[in-house]
Amino acid sequence: YWLSEDGAMRTGWRNLNNVWYYMEDSGAMVADTTININGVDYRFDASGAWLP
Repeated sequence: YWLSEDGAMRTGWRNLNNVWYYMEDSGAMVADTTININGVDYRFDASGAWLP
């Protein structure tokens, strides 16, 4: 999960140290799968990093 400085749960794309991650609407980080976001398939490794 990704929490903002005020403690609110965030969703969507997050870049940490030049690595992209994606949090679903539930707040869970996507990992070890391929998902479709806005009509585009994105693949993520076991750590949750996007594999471009």
